[in-house]
Parts: sequence; structure tokens; C-alpha cells
Amino acid sequence: MLLVLHTTGAKSGKHRETPLVTMTDRDGNYFIIASAGGSPKHPAWYHNLIAHPDVSVEVGTEKYDVIVIGSGPAGYVSAIRAAQLGLKTACIEKWKDADGKGVNGGTCLNVGCIPSKTLLDSSFKYHEVKEDLGIHGISTAGVKIDIAAMLQRKDKIIKQFTGGIVGLFKANGVTGLYGTGKLLSGKKVELTDNDGTVSVLEANNVILASGSLPIAIPVAPVDGDLI
Repeated sequence: MLLVLHTTGAKSGKHRETPLVTMTDRDGNYFIIASAGGSPKHPAWYHNLIAHPDVSVEVGTEKYDVIVIGSGPAGYVSAIRAAQLGLKTACIEKWKDADGKGVNGGTCLNVGCIPSKTLLDSSFKYHEVKEDLGIHGISTAGVKIDIAAMLQRKDKIIKQFTGGIVGLFKANGVTGLYGTGKLLSGKKVELTDNDGTVSVLEANNVILASGSLPIAIPVAPVDGDLI
């Protein structure tokens, strides 16, 4: 979020505007940084400052060259490439993990392609050990399947993949934002954070990589069994 600090000189009476940028660490603590090379400030500094009668703060608009809505395979790759080309880039993702924290990867990495292939791989190995080793002269007995262990492995792989995107964003200078993005007119994007905070961002270019939803075909309705 971009804040603009308004101050008025006690003697000169001159009005001054200083852009401030809020930054949040992994623990949810926020810091205020003056855009012109300022150092991180503790929240107490900020609250004491705005308590002064001659100081006010207004919310400004953060500007980017590219904003990508969606951090699935299309979105995060687009965001990284844009940043590599020297464009100031942000990527918005609404997906949350089991703890309610924002996580990248979209449907594919969290509940779609990667989890499905992980479980299929485990299932295939179980079937192969139980049914397909006899032809090789290998006998097995007491082969069991541990669903909890399979799911634990799946969750570990998901965490590795989604965490990898965070690392790639950091390495390439992409700003990861967590919440819901809404395309507005005038090259603006409304961001609703996961905590409900609403802000407006500006971008010269917006890439919509929000994914898709399946549609029902009348002749083959989704019944959860065969389809």
C-alpha cells in the first residue's frame, strides 16, 4: 500500500508531501519506509507522527508496469518474465492454505495437477508392488496402503512447489500480493487483501491469468461418480 505523508512547516508554513510505503514481514508486522531512501520505521514512529496536528496521511495508488491476476502456471511465469525484462511487476493470488495464509500456485499446484499426480504416483507404486512384480519373479506379502502417509507426502510436495514460487518472485523482483484482484477502468486494479483491506493499484499492463471453471454439459452431467 502506498501512503502519502502531508506535513506543514511550523515556521515556513510550506506544505510537503512524502510518499511512504508500507511493508509487511512474514509475521504480519508492518513497517513504514520513506520512498526516498528512508530506513525502516517501527509502527510506533508512524502513530506518533500522525498524532501531530500538522500531519496527515492519505492513501495513494501504487503503480506498476505489469500486474498479473493469478499465480498459477500461466500467471507466475508471466510475472517472472515481465520482471526479468525490467518491468515493475506485481502478481495477485487469492488462494489460501489450510492455515488461511496466502499461497501461490493457484488450482494447479494446490488442489489440481500436482496433488493429483502425486497421489496417482503413490497409487501406481502400490499397484505395481502388489500386482505386477510376479512376472519378474518377485513375491510380496502383507503389502498395505497408508492413506495418511500418502496425503502427508502430497502436502509436503505442494509446500515445496508453492514455496518455490515465492523464492522465484523474490529472486526476480516480483511483488507477491495476496487477495482478490478486480479489473477496473483506467488501467486500475482493485485489490481486496485476505484481511478485507481494499486498495487500488495502477498498471500500464494487466495480465488476466485467473484460471477457469468447468461448465456442465447437459448430455453428461457431473454426478461425482462416473464424471
